Order: sequence, then C-alpha cells, then structure tokens
Amino acid sequence: MPRICTLVLTVLLALSLLPAGCKKDDGRLKSYPVHGKVTVDGAPTKRVYVFLNPAQQPSTHGIYPNAITDEKGEYWVSTYDSEDGAPLGEYKVTAKWPKGEGLNVNSDSPDRLKGRYSDANKPLLTFTVKEAKRSQPNEVPLLELMTK
Repeated sequence: MPRICTLVLTVLLALSLLPAGCKKDDGRLKSYPVHGKVTVDGAPTKRVYVFLNPAQQPSTHGIYPNAITDEKGEYWVSTYDSEDGAPLGEYKVTAKWPKGEGLNVNSDSPDRLKGRYSDANKPLLTFTVKEAKRSQPNEVPLLELMTK
C-alpha cells in the first residue's frame, strides 16, 4: 500500500507541475494597432524609420515599438511581432530616414534628415496608445518632415 500511495502522490505532483512547465509566460505586454503616415518635403516617402520611445519605461524587454514606411509613406507599428502594434501608454515619436538602398540600409545608416527628428528629448510629438482594433487603429498624426 505505501508503494501505491507514493506512486499516486508522484503522479499527482507531476501532473500539477505540467501546466506550469508548458505555460508560455514571456512577459509581453498586450499591444494595440498603431498606424500612421510620413511625408518628406511634402511627398509620401518610403523607408523612413518611425520610433515610439516610451515616455516611461514599460517592461518590453528592451524592445521598442517601431515601423518602416512603405511607398505610400504609411506604416504599422511593431513591438514584438510584425505589425502587432504597441503597448498602452505615452510615447515620444521620433523618425530617421537612413541613406542606402535594399539590404544595405538599416537604422544605423547615416540619416538623410541629419538627425533633426531622431532625438527622443526633442520628439516630433507625444502620442498615447489606447485600446484599439485593427479596423480602427490608434492613428499617429501625420509626420511632416523636411530635408532642409
């Protein structure tokens, strides 16, 4: 009988630990859709990097909401996954338009806008992300950037 009790207790203990071991708890904050548009010198511009710098540090594991504009100058923000949006909160919006084409361009490339819009201490604007759906996303006001 003691062997059966030990076996039953071992199985129950193992089963009680199973959900905890399989549970995916990566600490991600829930994200909400964020959409916007950028113009440079009055024209929609592709490959402009838009950054949402948290006004207060949320626990996003050092990953900050960002986006890259398409040929229409439009963008959808990503934090953890492609176009998943941004967590609730207030953000300082900055932008950079890196030089280069194709695979040679990245956020560390020289800025065609000469750093005028990339300082989080002097943001283009402050924007608050609220609960939203993809069909009615948080809309960042138009970012009108100038090369001169």
